[in-house]
Amino acid sequence: MSVFDKDLKPGDVIRAYNKGIHRVTKVERRFFTKEDEQKNYGKLNKEYNSLIYYDRILNGNLEPSKKLKTCCDAAFCVKLNIKSVYKEKDEKIKELEEGYQRLLDLLDE
Repeated sequence: MSVFDKDLKPGDVIRAYNKGIHRVTKVERRFFTKEDEQKNYGKLNKEYNSLIYYDRILNGNLEPSKKLKTCCDAAFCVKLNIKSVYKEKDEKIKELEEGYQRLLDLLDE
């Protein structure tokens, strides 16, 4: 594990760059190369954000999905846990309730 992989490991459930819910399959640590240093991207052999490989398990509507294998920089990944999912669920329910209330108020006019 590294500070650059956000403590992600294979098996973790995440949100990532692509829509949906994903399961981490691999974490690849990355280091600047000589070419990177020549382009002023970073210092040779200095570690930077890990590359996170994952499979999509639910699509953007939280429905079962065909397995899509892809990867992205760790900066785009957020590890999910029960507490964060309940919080997100409560926020979505509140948004829906407020939206439907606005619609009902319009129909009452």
